[in-house]
Amino acid sequence: MLDNSVELLEHAIGYAKSHGYRIRTEILDGATAGFCRIGNAPCIFLDQSSTADQQLAEIMAILEKNRTVAGV
Repeated sequence: MLDNSVELLEHAIGYAKSHGYRIRTEILDGATAGFCRIGNAPCIFLDQSSTADQQLAEIMAILEKNRTVAGV
């Protein structure tokens, strides 16, 4: 299952990038993954210390919530 989660995460990241999002993976030290703008560019922060399943859930929730931000 882990391989499938990693593959799905890679596809989700590719999808987000192709729709104008910048993706940043950092150790968020207890902060929540989320969406912001850096300049005019939409950006998604993912917690590097989270599992692939968690990161996948985070990016999918962010994309769903902000689906009109970058034309998604």
